[in-house]
Amino acid sequence: MEYLESFSPNFILLFLWVCVCRALVCEVNESDEYKVAYTITVDMNGTGNFTRIQQAIDSIPENNTKWIRIYILAGVYGEKVEINITKPCIFLEGAGSNVTTIEWGDHAETDTSATFTSNPDNIIAKGIKFKNTYNVPISLDQQNYTPALAARVYGDKSAFYDCCFVGFQDTLWDVMGRHYFKDCYIEGAVDFIFGAGQSIYESCEINVNIERIDPEANYGYITSQGRDSVDDRSGFVLKNCNITGTGKAKAYIGRPWRPYSTVIVADSYISDVVIPAGWDAGNCTVDTITYVEANNAGLGADKSGRVPWLKNLSDVQLNQFLSFSYIDDDGWIVLGCELNGSDEYEVAYTITVDVNGTGNFTRIQQAIDSIPEYNNKWIRIHISAGYYWEKVVIDYTKPCIFLKGAGSQKTVVDWDDHGEMNTSATFTSYPDKIVAKGISFVNSYKVPYSLNYTNYSPALAASIYGDKSAFYYCDFVGMQDTLWDAAGRHYFYKCYIEGAVDFIVGAAQSIYERCAINLNIGRNAPQYDIGYITAQGRNSPNDPGGFVFKYCTISGTGKAYLGRAWRPYSRVIVYESYLSNVVIPAGWDAWNFTNEDQDIEYLEYGNTGPGANTSGRVSWLKHLPPSQLNRLVNISYVDQEGWIANLPKN
Repeated sequence: MEYLESFSPNFILLFLWVCVCRALVCEVNESDEYKVAYTITVDMNGTGNFTRIQQAIDSIPENNTKWIRIYILAGVYGEKVEINITKPCIFLEGAGSNVTTIEWGDHAETDTSATFTSNPDNIIAKGIKFKNTYNVPISLDQQNYTPALAARVYGDKSAFYDCCFVGFQDTLWDVMGRHYFKDCYIEGAVDFIFGAGQSIYESCEINVNIERIDPEANYGYITSQGRDSVDDRSGFVLKNCNITGTGKAKAYIGRPWRPYSTVIVADSYISDVVIPAGWDAGNCTVDTITYVEANNAGLGADKSGRVPWLKNLSDVQLNQFLSFSYIDDDGWIVLGCELNGSDEYEVAYTITVDVNGTGNFTRIQQAIDSIPEYNNKWIRIHISAGYYWEKVVIDYTKPCIFLKGAGSQKTVVDWDDHGEMNTSATFTSYPDKIVAKGISFVNSYKVPYSLNYTNYSPALAASIYGDKSAFYYCDFVGMQDTLWDAAGRHYFYKCYIEGAVDFIVGAAQSIYERCAINLNIGRNAPQYDIGYITAQGRNSPNDPGGFVFKYCTISGTGKAYLGRAWRPYSRVIVYESYLSNVVIPAGWDAWNFTNEDQDIEYLEYGNTGPGANTSGRVSWLKHLPPSQLNRLVNISYVDQEGWIANLPKN
């Protein structure tokens, strides 16, 4: 796609404007049914405010800061539509993608041929078909395919729901910015989802039309993603999608437009339209390409014939792409978790779990499974007192759940799996926006430790992957890797965490406030001399991750380091806490980074107790000025946009 490598001056100006204006937040009108300032109606038959969509867009004031809805009645609108960069905060709503169509037949130039172009940030479209009629069907006397775009999306924070994008080559130019496509239909033959956007395509239908339109073609390409460098966060995530096609012609899932091209296909159905190799490296070096397939089904999902450079990611790495936080770290997507002000707990409804059979379910997993996928209202699961011997997993498709126990001494969830970090946890939470209160999560493997064991083994009580998750008055009990605080922003308040080796581990960005941290190595494994409380995995100087222990108590039996570096930029702050003599004088261990300890960020400030004496600490213990320290210990470190205040009452 060499014709994309040089951008016009207008494109450069557009890019600069977007960078300056991304701070804009569109105002919501709570008194309106659609939460917009006003609605403009478009009807090609003349019963609305306008007969053309472009007229309605042009009528909106420049630099508008309030959401404005344009309702487009059923009809085929033969026009080229463009939203100027000065017109953010527009909600285009059709009567349904099967009845509201915008079509045009321009072609040849990617910069100008799109039927629909969206330049500004904060644009939403729902229930509209965007179609480029050129090349459909293609003429067999043409020697080359020609770009003919149905849509071109530049701005940040744009979402498309129940929309169709129909074309042949370069159907959808997902140019740049964070975008969300939900329940959409996208059809084409060659590079028909391409660009450098940072986008999630969820529950979408991806249809390869190459044989129906060009029966003499050998194969097509679905994606052509343009991530340009290792620091570029762009990528296409296709999750819970269906990838199908017509006839015998085949397609690659993708080929790179730029050297760090990134595409993830997860939990999707892949038909035999996909050729066995799956991917094409083009002219790029395969070492820098990130193409991943995970948990897919269908005849085309067989990876035995895939290219050898197909990437494999850990659960933590994969979840960073599948989580909404990949594109929505500041809550811009409309489908957040809604609070119900009329309910005592501000939830849509409550499900009761009682091991004795007096609730809606007897098992916690049953209650979780009963919640609809992609729910956007807080739902409370009340777990009555009891001992629940089960392994519990909240799938990433189930956000907005509030697990409420009867108290951590009364409601206990226990299991004893071990051996693998990715699979052994008693409780695993993948989605964003999960709250738990008053529950004890236990992994009972090796508690107490058997003298017959020669090595420790991971045996997790909990794994927390999703963003914006909070735990109040919960217990986490295990031996090794008790709490895998894997990724995302988390808040732990008055929790109890017990273990011996790396028992608070992960790469998350978390505050532990007024928690009791208890070392059990002296009680459960006295034959071992020293344990480790934390193993934090910050991976680069720009990684915001870190563990902050604020007003905590660190005690127990045996001796331990406060932490050791799991990754080179490991960060742990212990602030105004009580440290008993379980903490050894050196305090910290660089582990595998002894020659890079200057990059490790371990801090202690204002602590008390016999273990708080820093005179014997490692020489590379960090010291920060008050302004920098306050940035890390303040609640805004994990909560810049106020998500904790918007959790249900607990």
